[in-house]
Amino acid sequence: MVPTYFHRQLVFTCIAAVACGNGRDEGPLAVGSMSMSSSVSTDSTGGVGSTTAADTSGPTTAADTSGPTTAADTSGPVTTPDSTGMTKFDVGGSADRTGGSDDGSSCDPSTNPNCTGCTKVDFLFVVDNSSSMGSYQENLRNSFGPFIDTITSEIKGNDYHIMLVDSDACSEYGAFVGGCGSGMGCDVVLGAGQVRDCPIPGGVRYLTSADPNLKSNFQCMANVGLAGDREEMVVSAAVEAIGPVASPGQCNEGFLRDDALLVITIISDDHSGYVGDDNENGFGGTPQSWYDAILEAKGNNVKNIVVLGLIAIDPPPSCSELDGEWLADQFKDFVEMFGSQGIVGSVCEPDYNDPFFQNAVNLIDITCDEFVPPQG
Repeated sequence: MVPTYFHRQLVFTCIAAVACGNGRDEGPLAVGSMSMSSSVSTDSTGGVGSTTAADTSGPTTAADTSGPTTAADTSGPVTTPDSTGMTKFDVGGSADRTGGSDDGSSCDPSTNPNCTGCTKVDFLFVVDNSSSMGSYQENLRNSFGPFIDTITSEIKGNDYHIMLVDSDACSEYGAFVGGCGSGMGCDVVLGAGQVRDCPIPGGVRYLTSADPNLKSNFQCMANVGLAGDREEMVVSAAVEAIGPVASPGQCNEGFLRDDALLVITIISDDHSGYVGDDNENGFGGTPQSWYDAILEAKGNNVKNIVVLGLIAIDPPPSCSELDGEWLADQFKDFVEMFGSQGIVGSVCEPDYNDPFFQNAVNLIDITCDEFVPPQG
């Protein structure tokens, strides 16, 4: 049964950045893929469920259709910090935000250009693959099944692209065998979708909602291992994934669609307390330059983007793997530049579904309703 706490409509491109081989762990660096958790639920087909009618219960006040246009603009759903440090938001709004009936059936943006609302979602997960990220990668794999079940059952948009990238430009064992940038094709391109030996249909580097084995294939892709470069380029990987690497003829061709909602999820425990030429320490860009690049990739319309950050915001002992200067201030600033379109949560949370992905689904639902397809 799909959890009732998730909201209904979602177009989601997640960047899940999971911090990887950063040299900050005690003991030998872990090598190779982690075993796949068996606790992620699947349906009888191994795929996803069908879209159902939207729940029309909830607040009846009109939604604020304005959205942030700059880093300082906080219009849209109201954000407030909860006791865990996670940014939460007011999901109030009209049950009918599509311009048609409550379930959106009389106003289909794919056939009526005057309608708003999304029918497609591009999910980009950026997973940091450094040596300290084992438990966080497992948490992501365990959370994906319930999350995608909720998306497919509650969200109007049911045409998905799902891609996962890691935080370096190495092959899985590149740190040990000199594979970084050594002519191994897309496997050593920063921002290229992770495929490795996973049975991804169609010869592309991303999954689609038509894949009957969507959950198990995502788990395979998310098993990025712990042998990544210690200099994590988490947000740079996201920028490359939907920018140059998504261009015609490049590794991620076909993933990013103009008429889809983009959901980026970053999962990383990297923080500025460790020395390294990585994003958290000022290399590879700034929050403003990353924000500008993501915005440009989506036609400079921030309302068609959702950014989620599961990052280092909790000091030890709540996140025992972290020490020193524990705050991922660069990543936090980047997500918060999207105003009400971004949510920051702790990578140390024991369950990403509750409450982080609960909040994410609600935000995606609102953003999907207000999505304005490009004209012409």
